[in-house]
Amino acid sequence: MPLNSAQGRFFDAFERNGHILFCTGVGIGKTFSLAVAACLLAGLNPGVNGLIVSHVLNHVRTEIIPLVIQRLKIEGLYASETKMDRTIHLTHGGSIQYGSAEKPSTLDGKNVGWLLGDEIRYWPRASYVKSVARVRVANARYPMIACSSTPEMNWIYDEFANRSDRIVIHGRTDENAMNLQPGYYDRLASSMAPGTFSQYVEGQWVSSSGSVYGQEYDQRLAIQDDLYLPGWPVDIGMDPGMRFPAMIFFQHLSFCYRHGVRDCFHVLGELVPDETPLTKIVPMARDLAARSGWRLGSIYLDPFGGNQRDQIHGITVADLLSERYGFQVIYSYDPQETNILNGIDVVKSRLLSMDGSRRLFFDSSLESSGLTGRNILRAMTSYRWPERKPGQPARSNPVEDESGHVMDALRYPCVNLFPPVSSGVKVV
Repeated sequence: MPLNSAQGRFFDAFERNGHILFCTGVGIGKTFSLAVAACLLAGLNPGVNGLIVSHVLNHVRTEIIPLVIQRLKIEGLYASETKMDRTIHLTHGGSIQYGSAEKPSTLDGKNVGWLLGDEIRYWPRASYVKSVARVRVANARYPMIACSSTPEMNWIYDEFANRSDRIVIHGRTDENAMNLQPGYYDRLASSMAPGTFSQYVEGQWVSSSGSVYGQEYDQRLAIQDDLYLPGWPVDIGMDPGMRFPAMIFFQHLSFCYRHGVRDCFHVLGELVPDETPLTKIVPMARDLAARSGWRLGSIYLDPFGGNQRDQIHGITVADLLSERYGFQVIYSYDPQETNILNGIDVVKSRLLSMDGSRRLFFDSSLESSGLTGRNILRAMTSYRWPERKPGQPARSNPVEDESGHVMDALRYPCVNLFPPVSSGVKVV
């Protein structure tokens, strides 16, 4: 398979004792690149062990190692594999060991001459530090460390950006168009916000500072009068906290004639009371629906909050809402959907996608409904990333304050209705 232009730049950057990050958009062929790199480094370091580490063991076993073995056989370097020891034996006496970054302790005791790390944005920093420390064999002819990842403003930014002793190769998804489905790039543009698109498609660092939704949230366009569509069910997004529970009421329209878009999301109302247990907030929700003429539908929950036990009834919040109050309760355990950053990206793409579409709107009645920062419209502007201070690692998640509860209530239905990847959703 010929290399694309981004992969070509990656291999052109190889140098003895080099420390490289292949920082690219999705679908660029990072895994294939590491498999080729493994074969190359194995050949350059006869009699020396190498190490391949990915974020989870299943990924390295099923996605990387079969490609590595295939190429080693072509080059005449493959001798055998001991799966129990996670080791590929090479004809020149060296080996390629492999493992995962899930548990840093599993990387202890390895002594290698080169290292390849895949999707390091998912790694604990401790695993990265420990893996790099394994590269210490003195007789390696071509010692090197090469990692790949889509960019993330967490510890990998501190480790690689603006450092003279690191090489960062950026790559865009469209550089691998010849190996992707027709229309793939356009689908990404329609489903991602501009900032997310720059990060996960164009492979660029995107600063996580200031307002979370500042770039995408335009009050003049997002807040509109009379969004309720009579006859269509009104669903609920809920953060069932005991101290500061939050509910948002919305309609999901498969096609919105008013805005001319598919999968439009209209936020119609909210409840953000203090110190309100489930037995009180559910009647409040039904009263609001009755006064507004809404027909309530499903409730979208965080799975962790939904599986907390109600202090009064002794059953989970999800079961109580389902069995006692008769709601269809929807939540997902898929890590792609429970991840806060993925949920934020989905909300951003609703507010403004890369192709210019807007599919998330707020009824103007919400402008006067809040008395605290937990009101959803105030939270849309006050929900912020932590301040990044020089010399300190980046923190990915937003600041935890009172605005987070109603933001979570918005995030749960968005990430379930418009998941970042195909996944299972649990309905009770």
